Amino acid sequence: MRKRRNLTIVLGIVTVVGACFLICGNIRPIVDYLCRQDTSIAELDAGNNRIIAISGASCWEIGRTLYYQVTDHGTVIASKHLFDGDNGSTRHTYTLIYADNQSVVGVLETTVLPSELVIIVDFRTGQSWPRTPYGAWRNRIERLQQENPQVEILTFFEQEVNS
Repeated sequence: MRKRRNLTIVLGIVTVVGACFLICGNIRPIVDYLCRQDTSIAELDAGNNRIIAISGASCWEIGRTLYYQVTDHGTVIASKHLFDGDNGSTRHTYTLIYADNQSVVGVLETTVLPSELVIIVDFRTGQSWPRTPYGAWRNRIERLQQENPQVEILTFFEQEVNS
């Protein structure tokens, strides 16, 4: 009787250890797959079937990476590009501002005050910032400010200079 009980315990331990090896050995592909999928944070409708999608990494160690991607009538005109990061628990709110008959669109993060200009898209050229160098965008930022005087526009670069 005692041998039978010991055998049952040993078989139970072997089964648990075997199951752990199977699960642990196969968990990496599952985690890799899940980590390749981004979490949608916002889909901003810029009008005329133009979408600015903001997403965040699903897995991270120190800080979560935030990305944007721009589509015009379903065609990607700015592929996924890093623009910011957070701690993963931050809730973000965004609003859009426009210039030049809505061909230039600015994305303001309104979670912070004053609102921070985090993305600019020029739908005429298909270019976007921060994907391209900041200097080329100064005139577009000025146009956004001129056509939206009620909004205090602060960019990441101005924050760095002012701190």
